[in-house]
Order: sequence, then C-alpha cells, then structure tokens
Amino acid sequence: MSMSRIDWEYLPEHVHHAVEAHTGPVIKAETVSGGKNSQIAACVSTADQLVFVKGMPSDHPQHPSQQREAAINPYVAPRLAPTILWRVQDSGWDLLGFENVSGRQADYGPRSPDLPRVLQLAGELAQVETPPASVVRSVEQRWAAHADPGAAERWRAGRTLLHTDLASHNVLLGETRDWLIDWAWPTVGPAWVDPVVLILRLMEAGHTAAQADMVCGVLPACLAGRRPGGGGVVLGCQRAPVEEHYRARPRTVEAAHGPHGRAMVQLLVGYGLNRYAPDSRGRGGRDRRIRPLAVSQAKRPALS
Repeated sequence: MSMSRIDWEYLPEHVHHAVEAHTGPVIKAETVSGGKNSQIAACVSTADQLVFVKGMPSDHPQHPSQQREAAINPYVAPRLAPTILWRVQDSGWDLLGFENVSGRQADYGPRSPDLPRVLQLAGELAQVETPPASVVRSVEQRWAAHADPGAAERWRAGRTLLHTDLASHNVLLGETRDWLIDWAWPTVGPAWVDPVVLILRLMEAGHTAAQADMVCGVLPACLAGRRPGGGGVVLGCQRAPVEEHYRARPRTVEAAHGPHGRAMVQLLVGYGLNRYAPDSRGRGGRDRRIRPLAVSQAKRPALS
C-alpha cells in the first residue's frame, strides 16, 4: 500500500513545534520523492544540521511498519543503518528524525560494479547480534503459511537478523561507507533468507536465475548450506515461472498483497528451503526440484 506524499508545511503547527524542540528552528524542508511508505519524507535544515524526517499518521494501517523500524534501529545503527536521533508523536502524527546520510541507490543490473558492495552489506548484516523476540518477529511467524507444513522445523533452524527487503532503493552507496535503509520488515530466521530475497531482487533487475544465484552464492550463508556438488540446479523447474513473473510484472516481494506477491514469496520459500536450508538430518539444501507455481494457484494468506 503506497501513501500520497505531503509537504512539510502541511503538517499541524503543533508537530512543527515538537520537531523544533529537538532541532531548533527549521529554515528549510525539502520533500524527498523516493519511497512510497511514508506520508512525510523530507530533508529538514536548521542553522547547524540537516535531518531526514519520515513519518505518517499514527492511525494509518501501515503505522506498525514504522514502529518496527523504530524498534530495530538500536540494533542496526550506526553499523548498518542511519541512527534515529529523535521521535515525535504529536497531534496524531508519528515522525522519526534520522541522521542525514549521503549516497546513491545501488545498481543491481548484470555486471554492475556495485554488486560486491551490496554483498558486503549483506554479509555484515548476518553478523549483527540477534535482537530479542519482543523486538522482531520470526520468519516462521511471517511466512510459515507459505511453506509446506512439514517445513516448520527448518524455519526454526536459524536466529539471524534479516532485512527481508533488499531492494536496490534500500541500499545507499556513499563515498566512504554504505547503508541499509527502510527497516520496515526486520525478521529473525535462517541466514539464507536474505540471500534468497536478494536473488529475486537481482532477477527483478535483469539477471537470469542462474546469474543471480551465482552472484549471491558467495555469501557465507549460501556456501554453508549447499551440499557439495549441488550447484547445478538453480530453482529447479521454478526457474521459468520466476523469470516470467519478473519479465511481466516486476514488483516487490513484500508490498504486493495480491496473487503475484504471494506467488513470489512461495517461490522464495520453496527455493530457499530446498536449496539452502538443512534437512531433517542436518544436511545442507538438497536442490531437489520443486513443483512449479502458477500465479492463479496462489491462494495463501496475504503477507504480514
């Protein structure tokens, strides 16, 4: 669900005053055009600082996503994400004030020189200390409905912090360091989940399934999970359906709540469990072929 963006001056006066209690008088506020998940997104300038402010009404259906981002920030900032400097909840609005960081969106295209930097960020994320269950939901809680009933035990195999939306617009590459932003869907689960999400994102950017798998296959989570000699089958018989989906309707894995979005998560789940997740004997992913999924057949519950 995307939101219509409004400019800074349309916020209630009480909200302006509450923000200025943290920042000092605001000299200028420039609305940021990128992103669709915040009704306010602006670079706010004062006499001595520049702050990125994002937020939405407290009663908006997507407000829980901002609650999650605020809760996870102490665990990922400043190592991976910009730090939240303050939070304002006033007059029905909830705003987060972030340190302003400079960077450009990563290029996920085939042969892009940005890909090693993206993989470096993904590898660093896998080393972050896992937050407590009170802060972040598990993969099993979010996506178990999209997997075979017998796969629940394998979902429980990992306790790695995951971003789960490694789209190119959520990776900022700067002159001296890089950032993962927009932590609306932090999750705890097997370490292979984010690499598989990234595989689908690379395909969204024009990679074939084999190319995307080769790029992400160097990540430790993938190397640890694969059985020796098992790299020859990529997505099994689901390779064609995945590539067909992305040629026809490239959309995000998480935001698409219709049949296409559910189909993408089922493909992610099926691929990850069968290629990288350990089986009941503790062995790595089995690379066995899994049933192709037509979009019209995807009738699982919506994502959450």
